[in-house]
Amino acid sequence: TKTLLGGLIGTAILVVFGGHVWAVAPQTSNLGVSIEIIDTGVTPTPTPTATPVSPGGQTNVPITPPAPGEVVLFGLGYPESLVTILRNGAVTATLKAEKDGTFQRTLAAVPVGISTFSLFAEDRAGRKSSTISITINIASNTRITITGLFIPPTIDTPPFVGRRETFAIRGEVFPDSLITLFIAPEDLARHTRADGNGVWAYEVDAGALKPGSHRVRAKAQTEIGAQSEFSEERSFTVLSLTCENADLNGDTQVNIIDFSILLFWFGSANSCSDQNNDGIVDIIDFSILLFYWTG
Repeated sequence: TKTLLGGLIGTAILVVFGGHVWAVAPQTSNLGVSIEIIDTGVTPTPTPTATPVSPGGQTNVPITPPAPGEVVLFGLGYPESLVTILRNGAVTATLKAEKDGTFQRTLAAVPVGISTFSLFAEDRAGRKSSTISITINIASNTRITITGLFIPPTIDTPPFVGRRETFAIRGEVFPDSLITLFIAPEDLARHTRADGNGVWAYEVDAGALKPGSHRVRAKAQTEIGAQSEFSEERSFTVLSLTCENADLNGDTQVNIIDFSILLFWFGSANSCSDQNNDGIVDIIDFSILLFYWTG
């Protein structure tokens, strides 16, 4: 085999051979690409094609399509996570990451031409990551090896939190990665680090946030500096301070939104939804909400 060319330019991979761009990847991780000439051992079946040979006559001339190529993917996920690989939007492979969070897969008999490969992972708690993609142009009898793929962290947060409470934003990522959280609309950045099993969490004091809707997403950076894309974005609502008269979200109305908040906390402790302050959200609190119902 012979390595032709591979390289990293800025935040995108550009692999050029014969005047053609071979791979483009809008990623911020340390991606690397190499291309080798190989013998895939696949002999495509010739396709008969009608070719004119004289006026009023034609004959079938077999045309052999180009042999396919191979794509080898190396990346960083979460320990024992389920990694799904799609080609042009269709699932082409699934695999389980190693205990150290790394994964690799060889895709054989990939058709010649441009293909977009997309990857996402599902962690041990069933949370799914955002999707990363790379588009490559595959030539006949070539093996394209892509290294440094970095699955973004998973992220989860409760949908509703009381103003007097602390709550955890959590997820999984490649072990020992640094997590940076971005909380809007306050434009806050907060940092935490995953443990050796890839589990991370950050405790947030809801009292430091304004009541209302908020959004949060995360990025990861490994100990050697590779950076992921953003995680999925999650939304949560900080409830008003008093939650008086069953107005749980502080919009001066008691309606289906307040009912949804109470239903979320039903059977547990929550200072806002617990309207009679008996330590648990139950049918009594539901009755109080109905009493104040405005629709």
